[in-house]
Amino acid sequence: MAFWRHLTLRDMDSFSTNAKAYKTQLLKVDKTESDATSYSIGPDNPNSNYDRLVKFVSGGEFQNDFLLLLGKYQLYPSCGGMDDGDLPGLAGWSFVRVRRNVKVEAVLVHNLSAKRLVIGQFFGERDAVTNLRVAAPAFELPANSGPLEGTSDSIAPGQTAIILTRILFLLPSDQLSDFRKYRESMDALHNAFGSGDFAGNISAYKAPDPKDYAFGPALSLTGALVNSTRVEFSARRVPNFLEMTVSQEGASC
Repeated sequence: MAFWRHLTLRDMDSFSTNAKAYKTQLLKVDKTESDATSYSIGPDNPNSNYDRLVKFVSGGEFQNDFLLLLGKYQLYPSCGGMDDGDLPGLAGWSFVRVRRNVKVEAVLVHNLSAKRLVIGQFFGERDAVTNLRVAAPAFELPANSGPLEGTSDSIAPGQTAIILTRILFLLPSDQLSDFRKYRESMDALHNAFGSGDFAGNISAYKAPDPKDYAFGPALSLTGALVNSTRVEFSARRVPNFLEMTVSQEGASC
């Protein structure tokens, strides 16, 4: 069983206080000090660096679906959980914040020839907006493509130029998959039983359908002037695409 709601700035600012209160409740259900600590997060946890990051990019005001708080009920301990049949968390309830991954998109221009490659300029569209906003779909061609000032350069044989195009904040793919499964089961339950005696926002039973977000200025490139010849990227229907993931290792059971 899972419940969710949007995470607010107030939740984040009061997180340490709430974590201590949660730990106190854990100790009341016969958990040891070490077990209770494993279910709470202190103010010196590395997650606080992430808190500062999202506060900065959001300008101190979160979009509704930017960060989410999930509550899950488990009848059995999870992998590496408690012994002796103890339920995880507080009587089977545990709460987590869904963190977004940071993705940086870029265009790479590699000179495979034996001569220097002269880039007169790139063509496309520059988005000068710097605040957090809903991201445009990947590979969407800009509506107003034109020459981009300050993009001329030269590339020696064997060298590669990297042009950063935009910064994205995305939910993990496994979490999005879970949300899709939630939507199917929740719709089935709602169709079968309806809203019962509940009033108000009866559509709140649905799982979230979060959007991708972009931060900072961005570039959409459609072509380049290479050795005085214009090359249109849009003419190549299948773009060369490389996705590289950087992550940290964690323990498992």
